[in-house]
Amino acid sequence: MVKCMFLRLLRSDKMKVSGHRAALFSACLLTIAVLAAVGAAAEETGDKTVTKVTAKDVSKYTAAQLNADMGLGLTAGAGFDAAQAKSAAERGFGTVKIEGDWSGQVSADGSYTLDEEWLAGLKQSVDAAVGQDMYIVLSLESESDDGRAEVWKQVTECFAKYDRKLMFAGDLSEAESDKNNAGNTAKSNKKTVIQTIRAVKGGEHRVLLVNSADWFSVETDADMMVAVSGENLNVKGTAFTDEDADMIKTQLGKYELDWIDVGVPAVIDGTAASSFAKADENVKWAETFGSLAKQLGAAAIFDKVGGKDDKAAVKLLDTYKNTVTSGTVLESFDAEKGTKVVNSGYADLKAGAGGKLSCKLTMEELFGDADAEKVTAVRFTGGCGFRLGDEKGKESIKRVLNVDELKGESITITSESTWGRVHYEVLAADRVLEPYTKYLQFTEADESGKCYARAVMMVKEAEAEEASAVKFTFDMNGQSATVSSAKFYRAVSQHGEVLEPEEDHVFVAAVISGIPKEAAENLTISKIELV
Repeated sequence: MVKCMFLRLLRSDKMKVSGHRAALFSACLLTIAVLAAVGAAAEETGDKTVTKVTAKDVSKYTAAQLNADMGLGLTAGAGFDAAQAKSAAERGFGTVKIEGDWSGQVSADGSYTLDEEWLAGLKQSVDAAVGQDMYIVLSLESESDDGRAEVWKQVTECFAKYDRKLMFAGDLSEAESDKNNAGNTAKSNKKTVIQTIRAVKGGEHRVLLVNSADWFSVETDADMMVAVSGENLNVKGTAFTDEDADMIKTQLGKYELDWIDVGVPAVIDGTAASSFAKADENVKWAETFGSLAKQLGAAAIFDKVGGKDDKAAVKLLDTYKNTVTSGTVLESFDAEKGTKVVNSGYADLKAGAGGKLSCKLTMEELFGDADAEKVTAVRFTGGCGFRLGDEKGKESIKRVLNVDELKGESITITSESTWGRVHYEVLAADRVLEPYTKYLQFTEADESGKCYARAVMMVKEAEAEEASAVKFTFDMNGQSATVSSAKFYRAVSQHGEVLEPEEDHVFVAAVISGIPKEAAENLTISKIELV
């Protein structure tokens, strides 16, 4: 088996190291402890030792955490060098995909030994990205199925000491031919590429990027991400339109439901920047894609992207950098704000015609005992890439349906997964108000030593108009009591002083009696609710 060789790559007369990197280089040579702490990797090249230092320690990062840290990436060939890596990192790219075709780079003797110079050149490109603290997706392909296990074994051994910022992609999913038992085609007797990588020391937890089309045909594990097609996000025409923006949002929403919601980190792979004739239209595309991709929190690798002076490329990187990640592009969740769950349950999807899973829920089943007039939205969750559809079969890429979308007699939930259970929560406006005890006052005690307490609170006038009454819940020494009042006041008297509410507010009041004077200080208002 070939060893990882570095030929004509690093000559001392051509090495240029910045002051900061030189200091790190020296520190790594001084002590093994420091070397380990920063996750450095060293390889031998004859009488030379080349040390690459990873500034950020990602050794304990999960695949999801790595994905969230990758940012935007670009695609490069095996000639990717230090100057290109430096330029990419300075522009704001966090990831580079280095592609290689090993079809003509293996021996013809049946051992599939990789060409030393080709492998060394590949490693030089990887090292260039490592030197800039970038993530690297090493994507290797071949025109032939033969020898894949042997090739990936050599590649895994060569990069065994690299940290989790280096990921593998390419022809990982196909089963390797079983030449020793040609007549045995049982899947259990075929050694897959992924099994080969996992069996090599240093490859046990190497993060693998698997194409979405192959995801369900391989044995997945926690150290994998799915590569979803960026080609679905490409736009055509003469101008960037609202329909184009909706298309991008819808497609990202599908990725969210199908993968991210299931807990699978997704990388948008193969996106091409728009190529409208007018630069301003490309800038619109860049701003839309950059904001939505970052909002979702998905990494994206571009096949083609403009240079450092390209306005759209600059806008893309700036927008992605400055947008806050919310984890969803599906809806703003305005319908969920200020609500409480009034009914919940789940629906098991069953196979129907064509094998597609589905389930129809009537509004009566969905709402249960909840007052339909007070329902504001229904929230759905599940890990099967579900779709919500109306009575006419029109599907929507949503997780939350607001009251205007719940007008029919039923909804249909579908999924193209092999299993499906979708949970739902019916939401209604939460009329509970924050306890406001500023105006809690007591009368003098009567002959029996007991007094009255009056609680006064400000509420928004618009909310008060919609309610029939206000219910106060009082607590004292572990006991509670409720009092309702339908009266609203424009002013109240507090210790002889007339108080007026804030603008667009009114006062509500309730009185509770029979409170022992000595226990009055323990009386509190625990809940105030519009009913």
